[in-house]
Amino acid sequence: MIELKELKQKIEQNNLDTYFIIFKCDKNSEFIPHQYALEFCKNNNSEIIHIDSKDEIPHTNLFSFVKNNNLTIYKIESLNEDLMVDSEEIASNRVWVICNKITSKYKNIYEQSIVEVPKLQDWQIKDFITSRCGELSENEVNELFSHYKSNLFRLNNELDKIELLGDNKYEYMKEQLYVDVSNYNVFDIVNCIIKRDIVTMSNLYNNIDNIDVEPFGLLTLLINNFRHVIDVQLSRNPTAESVGVTGKQFWAIKNYSCGHYNKNELIYIFKFLNSVDCKIKSGELDISILIDYIICKILSL
Repeated sequence: MIELKELKQKIEQNNLDTYFIIFKCDKNSEFIPHQYALEFCKNNNSEIIHIDSKDEIPHTNLFSFVKNNNLTIYKIESLNEDLMVDSEEIASNRVWVICNKITSKYKNIYEQSIVEVPKLQDWQIKDFITSRCGELSENEVNELFSHYKSNLFRLNNELDKIELLGDNKYEYMKEQLYVDVSNYNVFDIVNCIIKRDIVTMSNLYNNIDNIDVEPFGLLTLLINNFRHVIDVQLSRNPTAESVGVTGKQFWAIKNYSCGHYNKNELIYIFKFLNSVDCKIKSGELDISILIDYIICKILSL
């Protein structure tokens, strides 16, 4: 196993002696190896080569006479196959693999090449903003963090723009920075639907294209939430145990989510949500209109 701190120091000091590295990233930490790659290439006048298949990984053989100084990056969700890479084969090429999971078999095989990159904490992201643009006020740092914490690559691009202007031109750029981002997320959409909050939904809907919503994720959340509402609202003596939630969740469902729809409406909505998946699979419903379809169907009751 490679220690992250040691790897960072070697890249900063430009004495990296490891050619093959597997970054096992946790959630938002994929940003880290990409930053390391940029630093390495800047120090070595190299280029980053992105590949989509293990067959594209460069290997050394008897006919390889020219050393390749570029950095090859292979990004996958899960490392669950043999990459056909060993230290001798890769001796004249640098290959970095970025993944979120590694099966136990290949964790053992590539143990000496793996570096684990933990999830970045909120304070680390804010420190990153401050380190790039130290002239920003605390409120401005918090505002940038709030808008871009879920997309650190986008955050980095916006910090590049602020750095280029300098002289505290944040206010000048502010309107342009947030033109295509939103403070809303999928849970806000779910809450509006559950609480039948048409006023908030109308404001939210005006910015729906800028909200990071995965259609099937929204569908799953709604099915689960409406199931809990039905279990609480339509049961005679519901408890947290009978509903299958914690005491805190039960209290929130009972006090905030119940009472917005009557019995017949809840049953109709639950049947409707469960039928949507079948309609998509049968070709009756286009996935591209799923979000609009769900919102309009339920809130028009």
